[in-house]
Amino acid sequence: MSATLPEPEPERVRSPYIGGPIYDSVLFVGAPVLCIGLIWIFWNTGMVRENGGNRVASFYLNTLLTGHLLVTLVRSHGNQTLFKQFPLRFTAAPIGMYIALLVFPKFRFFMNVVLNFWGHWHAFQQTFGLARIYDTKVGNPPAEGRTLDFWLNVVLWMGPLLAGATYYGQAQLLGEDLAPLFPGMKQSVPAYAALYSPWMTRVVVAGSIAFVAYYIYQYRLLYKAGHGVSRMKVGLLVCTGLALILGHGFNPGHQGRFLTVVFHYWQYFAIVWIVEGANLTRLFRLDGFRAGRWITLAIFLTIPIAVGMWLSSHSMDAPWRQSGVMLLSLMHFWYDGFVWSVRKKMV
Repeated sequence: MSATLPEPEPERVRSPYIGGPIYDSVLFVGAPVLCIGLIWIFWNTGMVRENGGNRVASFYLNTLLTGHLLVTLVRSHGNQTLFKQFPLRFTAAPIGMYIALLVFPKFRFFMNVVLNFWGHWHAFQQTFGLARIYDTKVGNPPAEGRTLDFWLNVVLWMGPLLAGATYYGQAQLLGEDLAPLFPGMKQSVPAYAALYSPWMTRVVVAGSIAFVAYYIYQYRLLYKAGHGVSRMKVGLLVCTGLALILGHGFNPGHQGRFLTVVFHYWQYFAIVWIVEGANLTRLFRLDGFRAGRWITLAIFLTIPIAVGMWLSSHSMDAPWRQSGVMLLSLMHFWYDGFVWSVRKKMV
């Protein structure tokens, strides 16, 4: 008597995408390169001119900055499960921080310096996170190649910044941020940057080329050992590297900063929508309507940008406004990492 074994269920095909081929190609992978074209059009159609249009550029930049900071609230306060689990972190902590920023000017100046460095860390972590997600999407173990990807993203983001045309401008901004705490820094930081810039460029460029060669060699060994190759990850890293080199490496003015900042915001809106879109639709009680998802998307895009435009049209000289924007930045950096860590534990 023989028993017939049940046929095994067909293995579920793993999707290499986060949101889909078009969604990922436009909003994640191709975003840096697409933004190169958009910024070129923006700067060459009379909307902004380098000599006289910096105020206009700053307005658009600050609008996107504030808008993408406000989107963080969708992930923290808009997610009722998280909000109920950690109510004090989402209520008492920001209130206490705002009071401290408003009452203690020295603390506000110090946190401004912290935000300067934290912003660069946050930006490269976004690209690193997307790269790691794409790697696991093709079946690779989460830890395999992680260290290599981490340091490659450090090279991609910090290399052009330290060796490129925006290096001196970044040093000036750092000197201005440090000046309220250490008055001599406003002149000394840019002076040292100018003095050591040629050596910095040589060392960073040589080190970056060497590491990229090492990265390719190590991944070739992993590939031979059975590590899958994600085309989306490769495309993301290539496009990001190209945009950062063009942005920080060869554009000393607003164009460089504009380019690298805009595609980061572009990707962040796309990340939050793919993760929180359904939750936000339920929060607005629109999940029962056929067009509910589209209405939610319209609200999701327009309200943060509208508030960002309103804030950008007002002077930031008032301490209460400075403290408010700084609080949004701190919440963005802290809550974003915190929400990801909680979600990781949930899944």
